[in-house]
Amino acid sequence: MKKLKKIVIFLLAALPLCPAARAQTAAAPSPESWLIDRGYRLIRVLSEKETKPRYAGLRRLAAEVFDQNEMPRLAMGRYWRELTPKQQADLKFLFFDYFVVMYGTTSWDLSDAKLKVTDKKPSGRDILLKIAVDTNGKFRLPAADGKKDATAPADENTLELMFALRETPDGFYIRDAKVVGQSVLMFLRSHLEKEYQSAAMDAEKLINSMRDKINRRYRAAEDMAKAAAAKRNTP
Repeated sequence: MKKLKKIVIFLLAALPLCPAARAQTAAAPSPESWLIDRGYRLIRVLSEKETKPRYAGLRRLAAEVFDQNEMPRLAMGRYWRELTPKQQADLKFLFFDYFVVMYGTTSWDLSDAKLKVTDKKPSGRDILLKIAVDTNGKFRLPAADGKKDATAPADENTLELMFALRETPDGFYIRDAKVVGQSVLMFLRSHLEKEYQSAAMDAEKLINSMRDKINRRYRAAEDMAKAAAAKRNTP
């Protein structure tokens, strides 16, 4: 649950912020408006009560805000070169669905959250944006050992996140994000490394395990959606 919350915090910051962002032209969005727009969209998705539409919404956003070739490679780190070209292609194909079913299973009531860009600076080819997230008391960072995290903001209702954006011809994509100093990319890399070790460092076992988990959770979401629809249609 603690790890899940950290990922959800990261996802929260990736969602759109305000109507003003939508007023930007699609041809030349600012980094602030691009990130803010996707931030509020993510908030709506994470607040979705039913699993199937929440999965679908997260899948669309993940494909939009991350690079489908770069993120799986960076997440696998030094083990990427151990994979065959086919295994690399399979991992790229599964990666975002795996991301969704691992970290999008729980619904969060974040509908009242407010996002604000508080800092912006260049860093090589990237643009670093700092965002303050006012959760209105509905979401807080998990505490270690029952104590307040020393790196957390003084206001426990506010989360601080840092994003590294890379510009593309159509806008931007997120290369990494930090939640009170913790890199989401490094978190994902640590998780995949453990999964790879659990598969005895066998890439085919890793990929099959990911595929099985995706299929099981998508089927469960579909079954829940059918049950909910039947319940709504029952006189």
